[in-house]
Amino acid sequence: MSRTADLADVIDTAFAAALDDALWDDWARLATARLGGVGCAFCVFDAAAGQLDRFLFNGYRDGTLDDYLAHWQVLDPQVSYGSGLVRTTVYTSSDHVDLTDPATAAFVNWHKRVGGVEHHLTLAVQVEGRRFAGLAVHRATEDGPVPAIDRLRLEGISPDIERAMRLGFRHNRLLDDAFWDGIAAASGTQAALLIDETGRAIRLTDRAVRLLTDKPAVTLTGDRIACADPVAQTAVERVLGEAVRGVSPRSGAVRIGPAGAQSLIVVAYPLAQARRRLAARRAAALVLLVDPGERRRTDMQLYEQAIGLTRREAELACLLVGGHTVGSAAHVLGVSLATARVHLRHIFAKAGVDRQPELIRLLLAIGG
Repeated sequence: MSRTADLADVIDTAFAAALDDALWDDWARLATARLGGVGCAFCVFDAAAGQLDRFLFNGYRDGTLDDYLAHWQVLDPQVSYGSGLVRTTVYTSSDHVDLTDPATAAFVNWHKRVGGVEHHLTLAVQVEGRRFAGLAVHRATEDGPVPAIDRLRLEGISPDIERAMRLGFRHNRLLDDAFWDGIAAASGTQAALLIDETGRAIRLTDRAVRLLTDKPAVTLTGDRIACADPVAQTAVERVLGEAVRGVSPRSGAVRIGPAGAQSLIVVAYPLAQARRRLAARRAAALVLLVDPGERRRTDMQLYEQAIGLTRREAELACLLVGGHTVGSAAHVLGVSLATARVHLRHIFAKAGVDRQPELIRLLLAIGG
């Protein structure tokens, strides 16, 4: 039997995960078990920036990952070692962990405390440029250092895992491209952008680039929307943060800058998508930028663009903001109460709200 024959299911599961990203967690658990680990860390790592884009702990109690990210990541010797990688590599703790370094010793002691593990066997796969997907198999302290045979077994399947992960990364990229093409086509000439879970802009329409260039009150700095006014910045971060973190499943809006030609309305829509493990970034929210100064738009026109309302829906929205009930607004519009309620349901769906007070707050933020 070859040294990789017993890892055939690890290879098969990796290729299955390449086309179904949700399977990478199962793959990590399977590979860990086959390679003698009791826990693992699976991550996507930007070696050039020394930054983790995705991170998963398996085999640890709840709260360990949060503790790691908050306090121990900066001391993790694998982070510094991974920053120097330029190609797919298999390595063990014996290759780089220096216990004479106080920071490294502190990290290893923490790892022993929270998981009863000390040594690791790691496969870091170069998926694109200097972006790597890595699996660190953690061994129980009492099991000692990684045996040479386990390292050879992992090295034996690493070319197959590399092909699977690169395929998965390209597949996710194509999904992102297709999703954005649909957004861009639906937006037409609208200023739209996608932001990821950290608030960074992933894609922008040409119109969004122009607005963020022309408006002095708001720019794009480091792939993030940045406001000249600190109060506006806080408001934007709140609206975008709620959208990308899933704090609120509903849309939000905020006006940036003084009333008039220099102001800009930011509308954020959370996107309900399954979390993807291997993808470097994920579209977490759609952001629309509305320029109220264009052609001196009325509130009705702003509602049409910002929320995608029809003219009749926008008319109803304006009446509701003005203090009308659904019944009195129906009378003004010359439609039945049942028809007005149908319009209201459509407005709720487009605005991402389910109650009238929430709708009014959103419309007031858009109309300023």
